[in-house]
Amino acid sequence: MFKQKILLKSFEKNKKIIYLYVNNNHILKTKDIKELSLAVGWSNRNWNKVKKAIKNSSFIITLWYRFNIRKQLVGFLRVVSDNTFNAIIWDVMIHPRFQKKKLGKFLIDYTVKELKKKGIQNIALFSYQKAINFYSRLSFKFSRSRKEALIKKPRKF
Repeated sequence: MFKQKILLKSFEKNKKIIYLYVNNNHILKTKDIKELSLAVGWSNRNWNKVKKAIKNSSFIITLWYRFNIRKQLVGFLRVVSDNTFNAIIWDVMIHPRFQKKKLGKFLIDYTVKELKKKGIQNIALFSYQKAINFYSRLSFKFSRSRKEALIKKPRKF
């Protein structure tokens, strides 16, 4: 569905250039997702189930940084969709060292744009309570029926 895309040609950290890019490939090592999950404070999960959830997702988007030969997963989200009407965004993560750089906003905006290109208008996501304000700024509305569900309301034409 998506192609690999350069997000930022360069990102300066400690006077060194880091290349940051997005990939939608389902090929993801458990080690990478585990390191990112633990870095953002998620409890240790059953990694075999996480692997299965990723495999069964409609698509994933990963955000990587590369410096010299080093490569690290710094952002992730996955989508489950019927590929016609509805999609749900799950497991949005940005590594703490890369937060406050609008990368989470980029991942959400990019995903919503691509879903809408496919004609999918009903987009929801699940979030922890502490991130609701962040998603509200991206036009997601809080659902009172489920504490953690946020719904992106389709625009009226």
